Amino acid sequence: MSVEAFVSDLFRVGSLSVAMPGGRQITAGDGGEPRVAARVRDVETIAKILASPALGVGEAYMDGRLLIEEGSIHDLVDLATRPRGAPRRRPGPLWRWMTRMINERNARRAARRNVAHHYDLSQEFYRSFLDEDLQYSCAYFETPDASLEEAQLAKKRHIAAKLALQPDHRFDIVRVPASQPRTKPKACNYGLSFARGTLNPSGFLPL
Repeated sequence: MSVEAFVSDLFRVGSLSVAMPGGRQITAGDGGEPRVAARVRDVETIAKILASPALGVGEAYMDGRLLIEEGSIHDLVDLATRPRGAPRRRPGPLWRWMTRMINERNARRAARRNVAHHYDLSQEFYRSFLDEDLQYSCAYFETPDASLEEAQLAKKRHIAAKLALQPDHRFDIVRVPASQPRTKPKACNYGLSFARGTLNPSGFLPL
């Protein structure tokens, strides 16, 4: 899909003007409000946005490779998320399959790199804001005055009850490393057997 087709299909209301590398100007929308003017610094940024718009636009703006010269980033998001009506042309089955394959691709090497980028941090960092058991997911506050540790304990008990766990069950924790014994849900006490695994090269990933 060309840049022009992508922009004109996504932005059908409001006014968007994009200055491309080299000086070419792309406009889209129905001429209404809000009005947004943006500038893309390099061709590589365009490729990244077309490959993954939701991620590419955010990272380009954060890195200063996508500049908002009129309006704001909030106006740009507003334009992009407004109802667009019926699609102008339904993509064919081959295009839909290719798009799905591209969007869902996650090669093993890329997966390891992504995990390392987000989670390969020191335990001291995680201990600065997580509970003693290093629970990374949300807690379950049964009472307003419950502590973080109590809420995480309640969460694990709640999950165990919903799963109807029994002593002979095996519980596979895919993202928790065997080198971190505290991540075993000690709150359950169901006599379960555990298997752990992680893509993190450092061998540490909070639950």
